[in-house]
Amino acid sequence: MDDFDKAFRRLKSQDHLQFDLPETPPPPKVDWLDKIIEPILAFLKAISPLLELLFWGFVIGGVGLLLYVFTKAVLDMQRSYKQKQNKERAQDSLYRPSTQQALILLKAVDSLAEQGRYAEAVHQLLFRSIQDIGTQKPNMIRRSYTSREISGLSSLAPETRQAFSLIASEVERSHFGGQMLDKQAFERCRKAYAQFAMPTRHEDPIQTRAALTA
Repeated sequence: MDDFDKAFRRLKSQDHLQFDLPETPPPPKVDWLDKIIEPILAFLKAISPLLELLFWGFVIGGVGLLLYVFTKAVLDMQRSYKQKQNKERAQDSLYRPSTQQALILLKAVDSLAEQGRYAEAVHQLLFRSIQDIGTQKPNMIRRSYTSREISGLSSLAPETRQAFSLIASEVERSHFGGQMLDKQAFERCRKAYAQFAMPTRHEDPIQTRAALTA
């Protein structure tokens, strides 16, 4: 052990050998970056009141835009709903006779049917249907229109076209085809007219006759 200590002291006494680590020098300052950042920070600090105003302006503007979009959507929905209601009311009022008119007509055709005059009864349904539509919408039906052309008018409500088409086909079969109409054909036409003229009653022939005799 003494020999090791002597050898170590002898080695350490040599000046040209370095046994201690030198201190790490601090990194050099990046002066050019500071020169760029400092003016920017100073500018932002100077306009910070304006930036705050702009921020709140954007917030208020965003809230206002959302309110505008929401209000417009609600108003559009209300307008669309009202237009739909007006359209439905217009269809109901233009293409459907009053309940009293329908009951009077059904009473008249029932009287013809009881006499076995089914073709006349169905023709009466067709004629009065055309008359009702022409009264409520004078410019819709032209004199030159056939019953088939009238039943295909797109301005008629779907349930009106369906009932009118059935009645018109039976009239054509009777008047132009020379075929006799039976009670079943009359009942089909009568039911179609009752459902079109009085949809809220959900009419069938028996119920309608009960209303007529009540």
